[in-house]
Amino acid sequence: MTEPVELGKVLSDLACPTQACTMKAPSASESERCADCGATGRPKYRDRMGRSRCLGCGLKYEKRLIVRSRRENPVAWLRRASVPRRFLSATVDDLTADQRDAIGPPGGLPVGDDGRPRGLFIYGAVGTGKTHALAAFLRERVIAGADVHWADWRDLLASVRASYGEPGASEGHVLSGPFSVEVLVIDDVGVVMSEHATRIADHLLRKRYNAQLETHVTSNLSLSDIATQADARIASVLRGLCLPIQWGGVDRRLA
Repeated sequence: MTEPVELGKVLSDLACPTQACTMKAPSASESERCADCGATGRPKYRDRMGRSRCLGCGLKYEKRLIVRSRRENPVAWLRRASVPRRFLSATVDDLTADQRDAIGPPGGLPVGDDGRPRGLFIYGAVGTGKTHALAAFLRERVIAGADVHWADWRDLLASVRASYGEPGASEGHVLSGPFSVEVLVIDDVGVVMSEHATRIADHLLRKRYNAQLETHVTSNLSLSDIATQADARIASVLRGLCLPIQWGGVDRRLA
């Protein structure tokens, strides 16, 4: 018998938040035939149904399970991405036809005037549904296979401030995830724009701009407001990262 095979190591970049993936399974004899390709003499593992698979076919099998999990249970992936509970059920069907057209095709990205894919910068008055719209958009990105993370701007700043007095912690450690995740959503940028907040925003957004990483932002401020009230450099980087979309309507919390 071979040693137990840990597909979790092979699939470390495909961490699954549900039970859809076996990830670690009991070993199977190398003499057994792979349930998919029929090969013998290769290291194998046994899946949850008791079938023996070689590692190559096992990897493909686990990937198929992850794709199915994203399609059938996107809420689990959104929860793992730290999307607030209130917005876990948001879908593009909640939006008007004009709003759906504005944010682009389901699962895809809007395209700027220069023909390049962009993130979304959704701005407008308080309570008009900006966060709900972005959560609905993010659901489609999750189903399409994107690795996403949601960050509330105030919470992110609070975590950075807390790291200054915590042994072993650092600003860089707190921001390492937002710096590098494939798709980042920053909700409510501009609600706090102190000198410290401006420095963090400039550092984070510039890192993602230089790395060409997909970034989405909501704000009560327009890019021109951010330029005058905070820093023109932040407005410029946001314009390079995102397609500005003004979100109209009344305050839905008061309606």
